[in-house]
Amino acid sequence: MNPCDLLLAGTGSLAEAALFSFATTGVGRPLRISIGGRNAERCRWLALAANARAAALSVPNFVEPAILDWSSPEALEGAMRQLQPKVVVQTASMQSPWALAESSAWSQLIRDGGYGLATPFHTILTARLVRAIERAGTGSVVINGAYPDLANSIIKAMGLTVPLGFGNVDIVATSAAAMLGSREPGKVRMLAQWEPHVADFREPPEKRRNINPKAWIDGEEVADFMARFRDLKFPPASDDSLNQITGTTVVPMAHAFLTGQTYVGHAAGPFGLPGGYPVRIDNGEVSLNLPDGISREDAIAFNKGFEQMEGIVLDEAARRVTLTGHAHEAMASRKFDLAEGYPVASLEDLEIACTRLDAIRGELIGKPAS
Repeated sequence: MNPCDLLLAGTGSLAEAALFSFATTGVGRPLRISIGGRNAERCRWLALAANARAAALSVPNFVEPAILDWSSPEALEGAMRQLQPKVVVQTASMQSPWALAESSAWSQLIRDGGYGLATPFHTILTARLVRAIERAGTGSVVINGAYPDLANSIIKAMGLTVPLGFGNVDIVATSAAAMLGSREPGKVRMLAQWEPHVADFREPPEKRRNINPKAWIDGEEVADFMARFRDLKFPPASDDSLNQITGTTVVPMAHAFLTGQTYVGHAAGPFGLPGGYPVRIDNGEVSLNLPDGISREDAIAFNKGFEQMEGIVLDEAARRVTLTGHAHEAMASRKFDLAEGYPVASLEDLEIACTRLDAIRGELIGKPAS
């Protein structure tokens, strides 16, 4: 494996969408891109397809496959030492959100208790990657696409280097800008997250909860965002084509770290904060880019409030995740002791939570939904 500018970690539909966007977007110089995962054949195919796209468009970016062994801390650290990536875009998860569309008792548990029930699965690979980068000493910037609204906060609670996050808030913001016919960075600014905002736009208008994000257009707050963008409709949960938007939103963010150019847009979980925020990146430095009239504290409080709604609450002081409401009920009604939550003071704590959750998945995955 050769050193690269950018490593895409993961080989699923989100990684594919991001890779194809990176490969065909020029930055004024050739970029060395690696696509890394466990499946060597899949990595080779994605690299070939991305290189063919770049060749067709005469973009001088070059993609190579790489092997990432998520199960071995030593192998993962060794891969980081070999690749020396300046930026890592992390998309891998132990639970594909699209697989949850299948009919099983496991999928039913997640539907009943909410997407956040699988938080350990969405967080663990990012946490392993961050620790491997710390130990390798590469100083790589990590941009996380695996449930960053909450995962980044948990990684911060563990005392690991906090990644930036992409997707979620920016899916809605860029879609709204598209509906307005705008290509101006920062025209739409939002405080939002996956649940309830992105998830709500997957439903038909008549079935939505219509819980407004905080949103501004040209600096003016929009109080009725859900009504104003009623015609905005994302594909249903079984359709992974939403990643065609998500995978593109990370491109200008990563380029800001690779080239020093300014980025004006959104990030999920910046600084380990809950939810998504407007941000700027100037010369590699990230800052919140809130409109006038809202403080950092109020913005955080707005996003933090959705943890209770989702039923997955991080107590930062205790470094513990607590399940409440429908999330707790879904676990408790099935007699699973994970209903009482789990500590996240260390990576080892999260590994234990993953093992416990994997046992639940193993018990339920082969059973039909009720």
